Amino acid sequence: MRYNLAELAFFAFGSEILTNNGAAANRGGKIPELDFLRAVACLCVILIHVTANPLYYATPGTPEYLLLLIANQFTRFAVPAFVFISGFALANAYGAGRSSFDYFAYLKRRLGVVLPLYVLWSAGYHAYLHLPGETHSWSQHFMELGKSLLLGTAAYHLYFIVLICQFYLLAPVFLKLAGWLSSPRRLVGTGFVWQLAATAYNYYIAPAHIAALSGMPLLAGAASYLDRNFLLWMGYFIVGMGVALELPAFRSQVARWGVKTAIPFLLGWAALVGEFVFAIKMGRSFAGTITSIKPLVLLYTAAAVPFLFWVEPRICWQPAKKFFKRVAERSFEIYLIHPAVIWMLQSTSWFRKLEAVFAAVPLTAMVYLACVAITYGIAVLGYSFLAKARRRAARLGAEAVSIRK
Repeated sequence: MRYNLAELAFFAFGSEILTNNGAAANRGGKIPELDFLRAVACLCVILIHVTANPLYYATPGTPEYLLLLIANQFTRFAVPAFVFISGFALANAYGAGRSSFDYFAYLKRRLGVVLPLYVLWSAGYHAYLHLPGETHSWSQHFMELGKSLLLGTAAYHLYFIVLICQFYLLAPVFLKLAGWLSSPRRLVGTGFVWQLAATAYNYYIAPAHIAALSGMPLLAGAASYLDRNFLLWMGYFIVGMGVALELPAFRSQVARWGVKTAIPFLLGWAALVGEFVFAIKMGRSFAGTITSIKPLVLLYTAAAVPFLFWVEPRICWQPAKKFFKRVAERSFEIYLIHPAVIWMLQSTSWFRKLEAVFAAVPLTAMVYLACVAITYGIAVLGYSFLAKARRRAARLGAEAVSIRK
């Protein structure tokens, strides 16, 4: 598949490929609650990355540590929610015979956009992080870039694209599974049980297994990349498919629960904060504790989804609705861009000056708001500009063809 420069520039600002199935998904109907969930999850991913570093360096037991921890743990449903949305979108488009599924056309449409975009952004992040001051040869850089493309390591958030591509490749398997189980509720139950087992293994058992493999570098290396293995996330994907196939019943249940959906959500949030503090005191590593792949996050996500489905119809302020809609539409671009914006903000001289004046919590809040504003502006305005440029290039190309004829 070949692309001209205008198309590659357009790809650099992406499309709703990560958590949506494009036009096909619309066959199942527009779902405002899902867009709201996507937008909130996107904003929470930014908060994860803005708060992680200050939390790591904060002194345990201090008020700033607790506030940063509360903010960070609030976000823990974000990545599971993106996987849930991806499964939902697949079933919404193709599940239960809603539309015929042409696997190769599906892959061409999905991977034909994902892979060029992924290569472009990975190369950009690799150049930003590794080229300045490096003495490596160009061949070494290309080899390192190839490895990072395979493993999703060019930047800390790109592992998710490696993960989501696995779900694209296995889409027929999941559709077959949905047909075999025949009942959406069986899908939800199967996905929940699988995810509970997978997260329990990852959190409680995998660290010991990885340590036992220390004398076998190849196996130890493979084990260290479990977070981008579809087997550890597919329960969320399957649950998303089940909810999509029984959406009217799910909406009715959420409406019956009403404001009570907030209770398990708040309890789950508090439990995550408490579990984190306890695990750190028991000697567990920061990286091993802050992970989203643990059983308590599954329960928290299971509470967050209905709560946010209940919240969305009750947002009456139109500017807020418009903002969440725009974030949902450009969630993939925001996801790709935000680490670069965080690094840019934290490397400026004014950030160093603010560090000397403000405590960690207000400074983190300022960085977060600035990152959201800048990333949102780049994604929305940049996408609009490039889309117009692409349409203009296409029109000029059509006119040139007409003149030649």
